[in-house]
This record gives sequence, C-alpha cells and structure tokens, in this order.
Amino acid sequence: MKVLIYSVIILLFASCGPERSKSPIDQQTNSETTVESVSVDFCELVDKAETYNGKRVETRAILLAGFESAFLYDPKCVTDERLVWFVISEAGAEKKLSEYLTPDTTEFRAVGLNRVKGKFIGVFRTPNGKGFGHLNSSNYQFEIADVYELQRVPDSIPYPWPKPKP
Repeated sequence: MKVLIYSVIILLFASCGPERSKSPIDQQTNSETTVESVSVDFCELVDKAETYNGKRVETRAILLAGFESAFLYDPKCVTDERLVWFVISEAGAEKKLSEYLTPDTTEFRAVGLNRVKGKFIGVFRTPNGKGFGHLNSSNYQFEIADVYELQRVPDSIPYPWPKPKP
C-alpha cells in the first residue's frame, strides 16, 4: 500500500506540467554554458510576478505536497491567490526531494501532506489564462530544477490554510 501511495505521488509530480525545452533563460551548468539564477524573496516573487515571469530564480519557500496538492508558499505572505503550483523539471531535484515526499512520514500519515522547507531553483511562470495545477487552482507555477538546504517543517509553522484534520 505504501509503495502504491508513493508511486501515485511521484506520478502526480511528473505529470503535472508540460515539458519545456531548455532556453537561454533556463540557467544551469553544463559543459558549454553557466548561467546564474536571480535570488529573490518568495513574497517579492509573487508580488512582482510579471518581473520574474519566465526567468530562472532562486527562492526560499515551503513545499507542500499531497495527492491533489503541489504548492510552494511562505507563511509571511500566504493567501489562496499566492499559492504557487510546482512541477519538478529535473531528475536531480526529484531525487533530492524523494526522501521528504513519502507516505512514510509522520506528517503524511496524520494529514495526507508532506512539507519541506528549503531553497528552490527553477523557472517561475505567471498566469496563462487558465491557471496551473489541479483544477487550474493556482495563478503561478514554479518549475523546480534544483533544491538545496532541505529540512522538514516543524508543526509550529502554519499551513497555508487551516491544518487538515486526520
């Protein structure tokens, strides 16, 4: 049963967003080129979304994941309109996140969600007319290419909505 749940979570993340080709904006290190990300506070990222649309950014946030939830948020500025849907665009990021996005965590067993805070690097997208994610519920999308400094989120840190009941 645990393997089935974990497989569903991974499939959800892998199938949530369209594949995008690499562009000069997509900054990564390879044998030919090194391009840097713009470092930005998460609340500023959403406040000035048009400024960062299509750009590769680095930001600190909380990742929240469940069966129909895949959001980045910051408790300092969270509202329903400011939740950012995420997709994982690189295998390396998926591998780093996999130990945090498992149904074996205490939090997932209690409320059906996992949360991890850290530094997320990827391409930010603004509204596309129909929204992003499950039921087009989000105005923004973050295509995660890499992650660093991951930590589980303590219970004292609020969810973006009232804490789910077990």
